[in-house]
Amino acid sequence: MNKLIVLGAVMALVVACGDDAEPVAVVEDVGAPEDVAADVQQPPSPPALWDGDPLELVNVFVGTGADAFNVGNLFPGATTPFGMIRLSPDSVEDSGSTSAVFHTAGYHYSDGWVRGFSHMRLAGAGIGDYGNVLVRPGVGDVAALADVMTGRLPLDHDKESGSPGYYRLEAAVAESVTVTSELTATPRTGVHRYTWSGADEGLIAVDLGAAINDGEVTAIEVAVAESGELSGQLHSRGDFSGRYDGYDLFYVVAPSRPPVEVLEVGDVRVMRFDVSENGVVELQVGLSFVDLDGARGNLKAEAQGRSFDELRAAAEALWREKLSVVKVSGGTDTRRRLLYTGLYHSAGMPTLLSDVDGRYLGFDKEIHTADGWSFYSDLSLWDTYRTLHPLVQLLWPDDQRDFLRSLVAMGEQGGSLPRWPMGPGYGRSMVGSSADIVLGDAVTGGMADAFDVDKALELALITANGPAPNGNPGRSCIGPYLELGYCPADAANGAVSMTMEYSANDYCIARIAEHLGQTELAAELDARALGWKHHWDPEQGFFAPRDTDGAFADCSPNSLTDYYIEGSAWHYLFMLPHHVPELIETLGGDAAFVERLETFMSQGAAAYDPLLPNAWYYQGNEPDLIAPWLFGFAGKPERTRHWTEWIADTTYQLTPAGLAGNDDGGTMSAWWVLSAAGLYPLPCTGTFALSGPLFDRVVWTVPGGTLDIRAGDAQTWDGAPLDGPTVDVTALRQGGLLELLRD
Repeated sequence: MNKLIVLGAVMALVVACGDDAEPVAVVEDVGAPEDVAADVQQPPSPPALWDGDPLELVNVFVGTGADAFNVGNLFPGATTPFGMIRLSPDSVEDSGSTSAVFHTAGYHYSDGWVRGFSHMRLAGAGIGDYGNVLVRPGVGDVAALADVMTGRLPLDHDKESGSPGYYRLEAAVAESVTVTSELTATPRTGVHRYTWSGADEGLIAVDLGAAINDGEVTAIEVAVAESGELSGQLHSRGDFSGRYDGYDLFYVVAPSRPPVEVLEVGDVRVMRFDVSENGVVELQVGLSFVDLDGARGNLKAEAQGRSFDELRAAAEALWREKLSVVKVSGGTDTRRRLLYTGLYHSAGMPTLLSDVDGRYLGFDKEIHTADGWSFYSDLSLWDTYRTLHPLVQLLWPDDQRDFLRSLVAMGEQGGSLPRWPMGPGYGRSMVGSSADIVLGDAVTGGMADAFDVDKALELALITANGPAPNGNPGRSCIGPYLELGYCPADAANGAVSMTMEYSANDYCIARIAEHLGQTELAAELDARALGWKHHWDPEQGFFAPRDTDGAFADCSPNSLTDYYIEGSAWHYLFMLPHHVPELIETLGGDAAFVERLETFMSQGAAAYDPLLPNAWYYQGNEPDLIAPWLFGFAGKPERTRHWTEWIADTTYQLTPAGLAGNDDGGTMSAWWVLSAAGLYPLPCTGTFALSGPLFDRVVWTVPGGTLDIRAGDAQTWDGAPLDGPTVDVTALRQGGLLELLRD
């Protein structure tokens, strides 16, 4: 209690005593609360926050295994937040197979062998790329080590461990000989430490022709210095990068001491070391997409002259800082571990592409310089606009600023905003023009000063109003969409999904135009954004495909069909975060909406199989993610609380199979982090939907201070009643006390 309250109480006592009372001294100052009269009730103290090391709660093996559709496609190796380097084991089945579905990140937990440790990979993607400069230690015959089948390392999970910024594997490489492989990273440099036991001679193979899955290295240049350093460049084409003819990667591989010799076996260079007295060799590998000077500069600035242990500690410090923006109180140990594991994976991608001097290869294949910011690529967008980018805007706004600037730079240099940019080129994957949503949500989310909004609008309108240039697919059904207001089923596969994505795209561009005062343009785009209504078929009760002549086709709602991208009519029934009230009206009002939504969720729960999707709610499918958050809009917020908690506790596990579907650049992991706080973004609306937190208290460090979320008996913001199912993002950004109901 403060001193003004005590003063007021004393003055009241003076008045009550009247003129005949003994004079009472007015207290001008008081001490700490314990000095106040005992009968004055103090506000309850908030639950104490867990103050341990968040790195100890991260399980880097979550999402690295499973089968069928339940493949997270994550990796256990060493990286830094949003770094260029993802140094991790590339594993292989007993047969030697590296199936494309299960090895998009190079590693699958069920495999029995490791073919080496490569430096880059995508995080949680559905297809693979990168996997270059693969390093493999061993002993014995040089030619045998150079061959991936005879030189591979046994993968024993009892001898494998990992944590943020660090990975370790002990492997028997010959009778009575083991080699321990340890990995860490800086943002642009991979760092290896190999320790031989029981051997006089150790070998390290550097495979310059390696790539993940069906990727191929088509050209290699290499120079060998007297110190044993390898340097040069290679040209690689992967599943994504092959769509723009691949990329050049420059590398410098520097051993901690000179090898006895360096031998050449095809694309492999093998370093031979005397390990009879000192069984330890470290490697530092600098990479660049710009040139060899960039690779060498990255290595020199970030790693040279520093030991493995120093660099590991530095990587861990980066992760500790990154993860400490979220703190919790209460909750189970499992939930705490899921939270920090999800937060860790939320910082796994996009990928840093600019060098320490700011230079980067633009989408025009020219060298540019990012002055005061960093250039990133590998933005899956169609996935990440739903959860990851709104989360990053609140927790790590400096990173989001750079992602936004990178998108605009890609558009300026390549001719239009990208669709799944990968490396230094257009990856051309998925549907819609989702960069529009990321940029529009940044405007409505309080980050309009972080990037060139005028240029962003100019670029967004290119793909909104016609075909994109320079091979970028843009909106592939844009012609019919502009003519008819929807994408007809006889014009393209996934027609219903395209219309709904284009609707969200146009709505978000309208918000950018509105911010810039272009009200007529905003109104035009808002009208276009209602194009999803063309697909509403009252007889079927779903958004159904229709042909150019307007005739509806059977939507087969209980099946996965080509009319919908990765989904069914059920999946796309609720995918309208920007028009929820209109959706409720279309479905017949609150009661009818709740009935349909409850059917969707309960049927999905009944059919839940961690390995397989179904036609109802399936957490591994991005269009579904918003659905459980919509009950509050129709007056049933308790059902949102029920279903978000069920999803968080059922479909997420602390196992290699612990994610439903691909993580898709942190999309699924970010969903859990948001749900832990009882929040879910509605992109470009300036609001977040509400549920109940999964902990007694969740505290976020946000741009304006501290956002303190507590489970309570009411729904309030800074003590005032909070009506409705949403909270404004501007309030969240500034920080405050949010009290949420929890069943």
